[in-house]
Amino acid sequence: MNKNLFWVFPKALPRTVCDDILKFGMSLKPQPGLTGGAPIENVTSQELEQIRQIRRSKVAWVQEPWIYREIFQWLGLANKQAGWNYQISTAEKFQFTHYGVNETYDWHCDSYNEPYPPEKEGLSGLTRKISMTLCLSNSNDYTGGDLQFKFRNSAEDTISTIPETREKGTMIFFPGYVWHRVAPVTSGNRFSLVLWSCGNPYV
Repeated sequence: MNKNLFWVFPKALPRTVCDDILKFGMSLKPQPGLTGGAPIENVTSQELEQIRQIRRSKVAWVQEPWIYREIFQWLGLANKQAGWNYQISTAEKFQFTHYGVNETYDWHCDSYNEPYPPEKEGLSGLTRKISMTLCLSNSNDYTGGDLQFKFRNSAEDTISTIPETREKGTMIFFPGYVWHRVAPVTSGNRFSLVLWSCGNPYV
């Protein structure tokens, strides 16, 4: 396994670009953040309550070409500089995410056990390879809400907090199999943009 389990570009995007993304994301209708990829219309109220034990946030979906252009150059750099060299062919929609007070996303990884099924248009047969989080908030806009990683490579799990990820415009990339969480926000609001890039299954 590659030793680089994350790759950070501090303040990579200009604040003006981050503000444009933030403004656009906030103009969209939010929905509850879910787990497992189920459409919101297929989730029962009981299932939603169970999900809230793991994840509490609001999300909106973004598919703007200009945002992909801003991000993809950094995705390619991270893939190369981190030494992953994964085959990447496409990416899913961006997830614009808002965490308010007491909202969180507990430990999870982004990859699934199986590639996407045929009914997943544009992603059939592909699997998630590299995840990205872009910080859209100022570091003093909120407390708590740190992006943390859990490295399951020893008798005791190693938890790592990456302070740089609190800086507006910072992008952090990591393989989809890496366990991570967003710690509970204790004050303020945390906004971020998330992307999952996909490619053919590992061989």
